[in-house]
Amino acid sequence: MRRNYLGFRCPLCDKGGHRDNRALSRHLWVHHPAYAQQNNTPSGKKRCTYPGCDYEGREDSVVRHMKQHEK
Repeated sequence: MRRNYLGFRCPLCDKGGHRDNRALSRHLWVHHPAYAQQNNTPSGKKRCTYPGCDYEGREDSVVRHMKQHEK
């Protein structure tokens, strides 16, 4: 398979392809949340594990957020 294969296409729009199912799921939750919820699409939402912090977001955003606590 080519390295830049974008074969996972959104069933609702022409936003182009996505490299894997995880990227497509993220696209659906960002751009089509009602559709994603109706079809039980994994949300990928994570929570900050720092005590007293209630930050929640996409996994990549939470990883970036957690680095603030490390400072």
